[in-house]
Order: sequence, then structure tokens, then C-alpha cells
Amino acid sequence: MAVVLDVHLLCNRMIKISVIKNFFRSYKIKIDSICSIENWLWENEKKIKNLDCIVQIVNQNKIIIIKLVCPLFRDLGIYIEKVEKEYLYTFWFHTEGYPELDCDTINKKNEIYYKKIEQSIFYLQKIETNLLKIAGIGIESDFYYSKNILDIVQKSYNMLLWIF
Repeated sequence: MAVVLDVHLLCNRMIKISVIKNFFRSYKIKIDSICSIENWLWENEKKIKNLDCIVQIVNQNKIIIIKLVCPLFRDLGIYIEKVEKEYLYTFWFHTEGYPELDCDTINKKNEIYYKKIEQSIFYLQKIETNLLKIAGIGIESDFYYSKNILDIVQKSYNMLLWIF
């Protein structure tokens, strides 16, 4: 049974749209749809025409949902939300076709995938200095937001890897 792998990035500011677009291009990812919602009950869902509009919408305390298409994965996307004065990005993808990722541990079979994700995060931090507060990667995970990093680590669920 396939699951969802989540990559959570808690950032001090929004990631530049140009950086996101370049990331998509480098992995042959295309945007299927973008919408905003008022809350996690999916109230007041509205279609967004393009990626360039999201900064203003997120700063209105709305949540952005980006549905993506990529030849490597069946289903993937991004959630972006502002939490207090920080920004939480959750990149997720369905692990169907990658049974080695359908596992609650990092092991020899899936280690290469986690290293690739780490490299992408380190590259992001290199081109967007002082962006990340903390990053967490997990399977079917729940990222607990707090101003205190120790609380984030202790109260989040199903996290396999933390990057500080």
C-alpha cells in the first residue's frame, strides 16, 4: 500500500517564486492547478490563475494548494500557509511505484531518496540564505507548528528526518 511522503519547510519568509519555478523546471514538474482556501476545512475554495499571485494571497492568511504533475510520481503537490510570522511549505508526493519509500525508517533501500531531498533543501538554503528555520521529512506526517523548535520536534508525528 502506497503512502504520502511529506517534506515540511518552516521558513522565515516566502520562497521566491523564481526559485520555485526553477525547481519545477529542473524536475520536469508542471502545475496542474492552484487554489486558495480559508482553512483546513477547505472553506471558500478559489481558483488562482498563476503562481505569481500566491504571495499576496498567503499574506492574507489563506492557504495555497498547488496540484502538480510530474512523470515520476502519480500524485504530488504543495501546501503553503502563513503561521504567525513564518511560512510553512509542505511538499508531498504519493509513493506508489516506490515501495522502498513505503517504510517508517530510513534504510539502505530508500536512503538515496532522502539524500536527494536533503540536497534539494541544502541547495535551497544556499540560494535563499537565512530562509529555513527547520525542515522535517516524514511518511504520512503531521508537522506541529510552534515558535519553539524543540516543541516542533517533540510534538510532530511520523517524522523520519529533521534538518536544522
